[in-house]
Amino acid sequence: MKLSFKNLSKHSKAVVGFAFLLLLNSCSQESKLTFEEKVDNSMREYFAKKIDDPKSFEFVEITDVDTITFKEHLEREILINSIPLENKEESLKQEDRLENLYHQILQYKPNDAVSKEGLENVNIRRLNIKKYQLRVDSLTALLNSPNKDNIEFIELYYNFRMNNSSGIKNLYRYYVKLNDDLTVKSVSEEKKEN
Repeated sequence: MKLSFKNLSKHSKAVVGFAFLLLLNSCSQESKLTFEEKVDNSMREYFAKKIDDPKSFEFVEITDVDTITFKEHLEREILINSIPLENKEESLKQEDRLENLYHQILQYKPNDAVSKEGLENVNIRRLNIKKYQLRVDSLTALLNSPNKDNIEFIELYYNFRMNNSSGIKNLYRYYVKLNDDLTVKSVSEEKKEN
């Protein structure tokens, strides 16, 4: 016998329909949560394994929410990596002068440890400049990526109170990066107050 919805009695259809509505309702309960509730749930889950007294955990507020796109993230990284390159030409000229000085000293004192170490440091600093320049160039090339408007992460400050290991209630403020599905990407404590 072939089972189909048409072959069910009115009572059976009502039971199936009711079960379907319950299923829909339970699925939609998650989507009815506000952004703040979803973040709070995610953070509670994150901290539950890391804190001394999970029962003392009290949500306070979420502040400074910002959505960072791939392009914005790249621009930040370019800025950070450009700082050591601000005086790149002058720095390279200074390294050339130091290299020449160390070579002159080594002509007269071939075993001078300070000059040998100085030459090594000159090469390290030059490599660092090249590394930063390569990083900036690579990031800049990605700025026109088709994914540039995708969400890279959501950043916010999450504030809560909880008891420390001594049982004293403290206020905590954490800088949080979340993935676009609101799972925790990274967390760092900003400050602690009594």
